[in-house]
Amino acid sequence: MTFRGVMVRGVRLGICVVLGMLASSCGRSVDAPNDADSLPDVVVIVVDTLRADHLSFHGYPRETAPFVSRLAREGVVFENALSCSSKTAPATASIFTALHPSQHGVQHGMMATRRMQSLDPTIELNRIPDALVTLPERLHDAGYTTFGFTDNLNISEAEGFHQGFDVFSDSSYEGAEAVNERLFMHVDDIRASRPAFVYLHYMDPHIPYHRRAPWFDEFAATPIDVGARPASARADIDAYDSEIRYVDAAIRQALERGGWIDSDGAPTDRDVIVVVTSDHGEGFGEHGDAGHGKNLYGEAVRVPFVFYAPGRIEAGRRSEGVQTIDLYPTLIDLLELPPDPSHSGVSLAGSLDTSRAVDDRALVMQLVYKEQGRVRWFMGAARRGSWKLVRYRTDSPTDPPQYRLFDLDRDPHELQDVWALYPDRVRELESELDAVLRRPPTVPAAATRLTLDPATLRHLRELGYVDE
Repeated sequence: MTFRGVMVRGVRLGICVVLGMLASSCGRSVDAPNDADSLPDVVVIVVDTLRADHLSFHGYPRETAPFVSRLAREGVVFENALSCSSKTAPATASIFTALHPSQHGVQHGMMATRRMQSLDPTIELNRIPDALVTLPERLHDAGYTTFGFTDNLNISEAEGFHQGFDVFSDSSYEGAEAVNERLFMHVDDIRASRPAFVYLHYMDPHIPYHRRAPWFDEFAATPIDVGARPASARADIDAYDSEIRYVDAAIRQALERGGWIDSDGAPTDRDVIVVVTSDHGEGFGEHGDAGHGKNLYGEAVRVPFVFYAPGRIEAGRRSEGVQTIDLYPTLIDLLELPPDPSHSGVSLAGSLDTSRAVDDRALVMQLVYKEQGRVRWFMGAARRGSWKLVRYRTDSPTDPPQYRLFDLDRDPHELQDVWALYPDRVRELESELDAVLRRPPTVPAAATRLTLDPATLRHLRELGYVDE
């Protein structure tokens, strides 16, 4: 396995009879592309490590992303969107499968796996099972030509993210400009495809934070209140914000070169649905942690979730709680493809017209940390309305679970634990958390064995994934 390179699939089987034979042989339904030419393009953009509250359309005092802010003004913004995890691999696998991490089986990326097997350079890496129908596969079956360009070593062929792509190119934190260069190599094919699905996974603003010019100097010269975060984090915050501005420019360039917007940023006549979101957020010491993959507090799991589809959806803002696990069901609903009853995510298509709300439900997040081959601790969280429960437990049967309960209306930053005051609320949310965690996996878990070379290990250290 390699973490860099391009994989191009063979000639697509577009004949309905052949698709039907494939569906029979693999036990899943396939959408025949009879009316594919009438379908819109779909562009899904994941900005790694982008927390929602560092964007002006979520109230941030800096304009870190003027172009994405424009998409937000002209599209639908879900104000309370949560990831399913604060780790890249499980969170992104949930976007691709509409399943919770405990269902699709991708609980760890390179960081945790390396720590588990630190004495052996050959590791067993969990991956998306081939038997699951991912979003790219579903759209491919519906007649889309599919393109994926990623810049996080977790979102790679080794972990199964290539499934369903005609063209798939993965790298590891080469930067947004490098992602766009690989995209532009195929832009003529994308423009010629009717319809096209494009997945872009930008690594910026992940650690190490680069001080992107000229924005870092501008931000450093106009300091903002860092709130509950330590003052020592100010320089990192300025760099992080400059990275957001950098990737924002890259997103605009990608959509322009792809033919979905013109040079003024206005929509063209090419029909498209664009989704901008993130895999997880980033901490700057709010709860004693920096980075991500360490807790399930708001700074780590609240993400942007913007749908932009000129002429298809009316601009607006939605306040109900949603999750990135809902992206896949929403897209296939918007494309009028049959729903998949195995999905745990729900379609938000009805609420995109801003006149309907999605059903009230508990939003569930999970995080598993392993070391040397055994579970050390597990964190789960459930949010319903303004209430959020966080439960922490270790793998020891003698360690009782620990709980924290927050009333987000009164305490949006999750600083005042009130679990002792509301035992009934704790029990209700714990029951909803366990109901999700006990859902059986839809298919057996899968894994890939590979050997990490020195360059990959060095890269893992640079990204904060492996301790020295």
